[in-house]
Amino acid sequence: MFGQTKNNDEIIILDIGSASVAGSRVVISTDKKKIDFKDSVRHEANFKNRISFKVFFEEIEGALKNTLIGLKKSNNRPVGKIVCFLSSPFYLSKTKTLVYTQKSPFVVNNKLINKLMAKEAEEFLVSRKKIYPEIADDENCLIESKIMAVRLNGYSVASVDSQSAVKLEIDGYLSLSSKAVTHRLTEIINQTGLGKNVIFHSFAFAGFSTLRDIDDDDDDTFVLLDISGELSDLIFSLKGVLLENLSFPIGKNYIIRKTAEVFKTVPAEARSLIKLYSNGQANAQIEEKISQALGEIKKDWNKTFRQGLSALMEVGILPELIYLVGEDNLTNIFEGWLKEDSFKDLTFGHRGIKTILVKPNMFKALDRPEMEKFDPFLAIEGLFLKRVL
Repeated sequence: MFGQTKNNDEIIILDIGSASVAGSRVVISTDKKKIDFKDSVRHEANFKNRISFKVFFEEIEGALKNTLIGLKKSNNRPVGKIVCFLSSPFYLSKTKTLVYTQKSPFVVNNKLINKLMAKEAEEFLVSRKKIYPEIADDENCLIESKIMAVRLNGYSVASVDSQSAVKLEIDGYLSLSSKAVTHRLTEIINQTGLGKNVIFHSFAFAGFSTLRDIDDDDDDTFVLLDISGELSDLIFSLKGVLLENLSFPIGKNYIIRKTAEVFKTVPAEARSLIKLYSNGQANAQIEEKISQALGEIKKDWNKTFRQGLSALMEVGILPELIYLVGEDNLTNIFEGWLKEDSFKDLTFGHRGIKTILVKPNMFKALDRPEMEKFDPFLAIEGLFLKRVL
């Protein structure tokens, strides 16, 4: 839990992905109706075609350091909290419905709920193997224990206040990370002098929570697709509960890597070529070459994406709404692929899937002209903090 935060105090948000790191100073108004982002910056990690975990993490460290330098250059005043949101592969998560029953009515209160969640968290920590076997003497650490919904005798309740029941159900979400990784990230942050109180969350839960509340009339059933890094993450919300969170190894870096192979160049140059192509500024020869490469990449991605959707169908009916989130022009390529294949054969009644590209000004609290092109990850994470602080 966050504890008390003074109104209008600045917080630093850090979005730590598998391909880049972003950061921003955030101020939340006293009435929690307004949120202001200041001095936002994102730095890409340099990546190589063949990559070990050691090299990969060193590149993420470099991106984090550059992001912190950028934030400190704009304003070196320390803040009370620095909140890090981790994307895959920096965490593992689990969703479970805990069921507690008695023959006679028993009193349900927060103490009981917290006790049941703590027991489940301990079992989760013990049962999971180390996230990174490559790191000697490492161990897992819990970063989140969240309650998404509570039901008493089968009925949903917004809160419990010593109510009686014979059956208690808790939809809980747990996430863990590597103690060595979170310690190293904290160490780098502390060295900047920007703050000492570092807190970790998974982006999956922040994204699910923020998008779940975007439309009061919706049934809160959707898939959030994050394609911003080495991996693509599928986050499945069913009726307001984060039901499943899985990854597959084809994200935006896959496109960059394959394009670099086609043009026999380095990833940075491939990224520039794709940007020219996406903006309609590439010459005819380059455009044709990239189009051919993307055609082959699309086949690989669609095949793997379908496998991911099929895995989601094992736990619930596939939603007809996908929120797509990414922070650069490659996101438009994925959006086009999703719209070309509406996946009607996988949806109930063959109605297909609707894709919505996440933009900050789609949220009421951020519906301002200057937010139109703001980083969507930082926007989602800021809105999440506005709700939980």
